[in-house]
Amino acid sequence: MHLVSLMWCSPIGKGVFMLEEPKSEQSSWIKSEKLSLHIWVRFAIVVILAVLAAVLATHAVLVGRFSAKESEEAYRFRVLQQYMEKLAYYDYDYDAMLEEAVRAYVAASGDDYTIYYNAEEFEQLEKANRGNYVGIGVSAEGGVTVYEGETLEVLRITAVRKGSPAQKAGLLKGDEILTVTTEAGEIWVNNVSYTNASSLIRGEAGTSVELSVLREVSDERVRLTFSVLREELVLESVEYRVSETDATVGILSISGFDLTTPNALRKGMDALLGKGIRRFVIDLRDNGGGDLSSVIACSSLFLKKNDLILSTQDKNGRETEYTVKERLLKGQYEPCTVRAEDIGKYRGYSYAILINGNTASAAELLAAVFRDYSMGTLIGERSFGKGSVQGLYSLSDIGLEGGLRVTTKMYFPPCGEGYHNIGIAPDVEVAFPKDKHLATVSEQEDTQLMCAIEKLLK
Repeated sequence: MHLVSLMWCSPIGKGVFMLEEPKSEQSSWIKSEKLSLHIWVRFAIVVILAVLAAVLATHAVLVGRFSAKESEEAYRFRVLQQYMEKLAYYDYDYDAMLEEAVRAYVAASGDDYTIYYNAEEFEQLEKANRGNYVGIGVSAEGGVTVYEGETLEVLRITAVRKGSPAQKAGLLKGDEILTVTTEAGEIWVNNVSYTNASSLIRGEAGTSVELSVLREVSDERVRLTFSVLREELVLESVEYRVSETDATVGILSISGFDLTTPNALRKGMDALLGKGIRRFVIDLRDNGGGDLSSVIACSSLFLKKNDLILSTQDKNGRETEYTVKERLLKGQYEPCTVRAEDIGKYRGYSYAILINGNTASAAELLAAVFRDYSMGTLIGERSFGKGSVQGLYSLSDIGLEGGLRVTTKMYFPPCGEGYHNIGIAPDVEVAFPKDKHLATVSEQEDTQLMCAIEKLLK
């Protein structure tokens, strides 16, 4: 299975948004790339599985003869395993060690967006892309903090979904998760990987998880504890409303791009247009991105037929252009279909686009589309700067569990100027109030939103 993602981080209880690219639209080089990757994955997994001689022998048949270098690496793992079995005082969970070895092997690539997922994590990704997931309703990223004189790794909350268990419990954007307490006891994020900490937070619907966080309160950092009930959640990727400040302005907040987003965006736009609204704020702040087909479908609603949406380039310099056209998709991808009547459906109205430092990937692309075609004003702060495309490959195709996400291409907005590791500068730079949180700020206190409304009314 080949999935394409423009996502930039792994949210907790939200998942990485990914989508299988329709096979009819896969070029031959993508199919070839997929085959080559599977061969590579077989070897990589086999080398690490060499800690067990029987497994090594089985997979050696799949991969073929090892080279001298490959045999040396396999032998090294086997010797280490034998030493630990014979000499170590403690008993070890070799399955857990193997999984961490595979994870570390992939992480050693140095690419933050190339990640190995075990079977459970991979399933969560697929569910999230369909708009369904079990979690607490926050997005988070790994970071470091200083607590009681020690530098510790933490999970920093970058977004809290409205109406989520996390918001009901009182968690806020900016909170730094120090520990996760489950039935197994209290676990410090610093003592496990970010991925493992995220898995502990997700859990099963109907169960609770206790989180201790660091929070800035009146210029002082305090440690707080929250008990949060995990729920089966439906991702509402688009929220819309009429402005409280001016009833002639509609506000659409897009939190991510999954399979439900194109239809949700149509629903929001149609509802606001039905109220006579012709000026719109599209809020992309804290939007970490999403899948390729979703953002293509959303962009097509505002562009003309044959307009360029983006272009991609692989490491060999081969380029692919994605233009506005009818795209008839099937199965779970049907919501990202682009029909003739969808193209340019919302073109010609007034738009202001809100971005900030957490606006990334697919969200940056949509912002760039509005900028490059002079359809709207970008307001806020410089965006995150992620211009790479990831493919997600299911290892079940070769008889293994889990999946591998790997950067396969770089992408470029319509103007052709990339923003990877640079970000997109807004047309109008406006800082967000330092003492406020995006999830709870009022419209009148939201300086960026107020600027956007004023811009639309001029």
